[in-house]
Amino acid sequence: MFRFIWIAVMLFTALAVHAAKVVVLPSRNFDLRVEQILGSDSSTRFVVLAPDLAMRIVPTSSAHDVVGVCHFDVGQGPVLIDAIAPKTYWTFAIYSSQGQQVYALTDVQAGVSRFQLEISQAKDLLAQVTGMLEQVKQKPGTISEAGSKVEVATARGLAVLWVPLSDEIYRGTIEAVMRESVCRKK
Repeated sequence: MFRFIWIAVMLFTALAVHAAKVVVLPSRNFDLRVEQILGSDSSTRFVVLAPDLAMRIVPTSSAHDVVGVCHFDVGQGPVLIDAIAPKTYWTFAIYSSQGQQVYALTDVQAGVSRFQLEISQAKDLLAQVTGMLEQVKQKPGTISEAGSKVEVATARGLAVLWVPLSDEIYRGTIEAVMRESVCRKK
């Protein structure tokens, strides 16, 4: 009997360690990696990265590409991104703290070079149900909130605006345009 108890304890310990490794560590590793690359004071502001840092954040980018990022935390409330992209090919993506892409937009889909996006934390099931009940009470066909909104499951994440370039000569102009982008708490 004593041996069975110790086997059960070892089994539960192994299960707890495995769960921590699978659930907790990926998001913590992502945050640590982003903080190592961007610095600890990079949260909730838009930064245009140097080419060597850009290739560490977006491995598919080249030294010519321009990459701007916003390391956000929606745990204390929504974050507003006012992105200004050049009039060329670009892509915008939002990644969760596990590194999973949760939203993507390209220049063709957007049709504009400036867009605003509100990022907030996804509601739990009870909040979703009560929110749906509130919408039913409104007049049919009324729009309560307009604009682009993205809900993420995790509180922290990374928004990336990536502009691939064919020639280094355009880098300065593209960076100047992208530096006007803003990422801030709403």
